[in-house]
Amino acid sequence: MASRRRRSAAKPHKGKKSATMDDDDLDFAMSQSPSSDDHIDKLALAETIFSTKEKKSKEKQAKFLSGAKKHLHRENQKIAQLIVDKSQAADELYARFQMDYAENEDKIRKLWIEFEAAESRMLEIHNRRIEIAGKTEQHIEKNLDAALASQKESINNFSAMKNALYPAGAEKKYTHMEE
Repeated sequence: MASRRRRSAAKPHKGKKSATMDDDDLDFAMSQSPSSDDHIDKLALAETIFSTKEKKSKEKQAKFLSGAKKHLHRENQKIAQLIVDKSQAADELYARFQMDYAENEDKIRKLWIEFEAAESRMLEIHNRRIEIAGKTEQHIEKNLDAALASQKESINNFSAMKNALYPAGAEKKYTHMEE
């Protein structure tokens, strides 16, 4: 404990200059009697202590700055590596997105092509049905006209045959046959 007290007593207070003796210290030293060798020895000892403290303080500062510099360098390297890793991850994610997007676009394009082909086939079938329906209608009309003409001819032939078989007055006698 005693050594700690001595060290702490030797430490300069914060805010005061510690490395060199200032004018007040020199004035104090000059005010002492120059005849005593003890006083000169004490001054030399004080200067040695101050220079030793200054040297130790500079060494501590240099050591601290060196350690801080190394620590900051390591932290900068970690952060730089983290940025590189995150950047690579983002690039990989973007590349995967682009591949998936292109794949989906290809699928959509394929579906549109299939849809257009199916629509084209449906339109072709529809047009063919319209054509067939038109031809069928013409055929039906032609056959209907022929059937109606044939029916009219049959009716006329039947009427002529009936008139030939049954003269105008004979019709009344045989009315029971028509029923």
